[in-house]
Amino acid sequence: MRKTSKGIIISLSIIIVLLLIVLSFSIGWRFRNVYYCKYIDESLSDLSSPYNHIELNEIYLYPNKICIDGIYILSQFNDTNSMDPTLDIGMNGIEKPVKSIYDIHIGDIISFKYKNKIMTHRIINIDQDNEGYYVETKGDNIKYQDFIKVRFEDIIGVYVGIIY
Repeated sequence: MRKTSKGIIISLSIIIVLLLIVLSFSIGWRFRNVYYCKYIDESLSDLSSPYNHIELNEIYLYPNKICIDGIYILSQFNDTNSMDPTLDIGMNGIEKPVKSIYDIHIGDIISFKYKNKIMTHRIINIDQDNEGYYVETKGDNIKYQDFIKVRFEDIIGVYVGIIY
């Protein structure tokens, strides 16, 4: 009878330990979801990613430099905060000039001329009207889209790299 009591106690102990393990995983999973929701800005998940404008075989790595086939523009950014945290003052950008409407995609970050200034924002829509193609843009750190239609001829380039 003692062996049976010991067996029951051991079985109950194993069941309790297993229940505690399952309970701790459940609590941990629950807190992981709370942590995720608290620290991830869900509005950023609506942003489309930029298109891949450079193929791997166009990039060459050397011991003291990186080369990319093609013609590019090196740019710097002003402290406007409109594209934070993606772009900010002190960062350098590499732009590829656009030749046709097919060189740009939703999600791309472009620079464009607007009222004698150069602006840099993300494309959120590409459309066409009586005047031709245009894109709608938005700063990553701005709640609303820009109020202008950026005409294709005003686009300077599409960003293919950011050097932090």
